[in-house]
Amino acid sequence: MMSFAPPPTSAEQSPKRPHLSVFSLSSFRRNPSCEPPAYSPHDLLADRYQRFAGYLHWARVAVSFITLVAGVVITACAGSALSSYSSTQLDSQFMLPLWPSTVDLRPTHAILACGIFITVFSLTYLLAALLPTVSTAHDLARHAHC
Repeated sequence: MMSFAPPPTSAEQSPKRPHLSVFSLSSFRRNPSCEPPAYSPHDLLADRYQRFAGYLHWARVAVSFITLVAGVVITACAGSALSSYSSTQLDSQFMLPLWPSTVDLRPTHAILACGIFITVFSLTYLLAALLPTVSTAHDLARHAHC
């Protein structure tokens, strides 16, 4: 048979064990390890470097976005010209040629291929640059509990 001891009175409670109450959040104090440490000159230089790296990152993203727009414009213009040529080209059975018989389409195909190349790789870089990395997600999770 088990015997239960009565709950301790307030005089018997040890000072090492804080009183937990449903209505009191005194036990949920801020963790002292989350407090920012004192800054040194090296920390200030590192902070300046990180801000500069952030500005440089956004500058690269802006240049890549401009390159993406230029690639789309190049692809659209070359594709439109090639589509217009393909839709108006008549067979040799018609006696009314709209285009010369020796039209060289290799430059148009090259411009179209370069535009597609620029568009795809600019879009790939933008997606890679704007997706959060593992270290960024880890830093966010580490600072979230403070």
